Amino acid sequence: MNVLIVDKDKAFTKSISKILKNDKGISKIYIYENETISQTKLTESQSNYELSIIDLDSINQDNFFLNDHSKYIVYSSNSKTIKKYINNPQIQRIFQKPINLQNFTKYLNNYCNLLHEDTQKGNIYDSLISLGFSTQSIGTTLLADSIKTAKQNCYINLKEIFSIVAKKNNTTSQKVLWSINNAINGMLISNYRKTYIDYFKIYDGRKPTPKFIIDFFVKQSLITQ
Repeated sequence: MNVLIVDKDKAFTKSISKILKNDKGISKIYIYENETISQTKLTESQSNYELSIIDLDSINQDNFFLNDHSKYIVYSSNSKTIKKYINNPQIQRIFQKPINLQNFTKYLNNYCNLLHEDTQKGNIYDSLISLGFSTQSIGTTLLADSIKTAKQNCYINLKEIFSIVAKKNNTTSQKVLWSINNAINGMLISNYRKTYIDYFKIYDGRKPTPKFIIDFFVKQSLITQ
């Protein structure tokens, strides 16, 4: 994940960047802190960053537009500015200045962790779709969630994994398993057989089970770490 910081307060940006640099999921941090950034430059920059942390007092409000490619954590000393952006869905959080650094860093850490989880789940989901799993099947989403849960919890066992996923999705473990099996059956029907055989390396005619698929993705992540 790439992060853009726009703030003229060098001490504050130094504190934020120090926290972000300790996050292994963040690959690039770019800081504008010397002068008020132009709208053209800001628009160009935002498209390259998944998260933008912006002091709204450091930019030209009249020409500031949110970029669809980025999420925002913003702050300002002006109550009218805060009111202007408070209901925007791209704004994840608005802070009133002066900022309590401890509260800000706590929120930032939690938010980055959630972003990493969503990215990880999205990558797994995309892999499943490429194998022929249906985007219309809730079982595809639940399978991606189960794989992510297995990775995060050093696998544990299927019963516990499905219990965690069921609780998160307000359903039962039995329905999670049933939905995943339905998604697998749909993939087998719609897919060109050689695709999943080559991907999972199943050459003896076996049907891939939920346990097999989860095991496969967990082992694959261990190899690539």
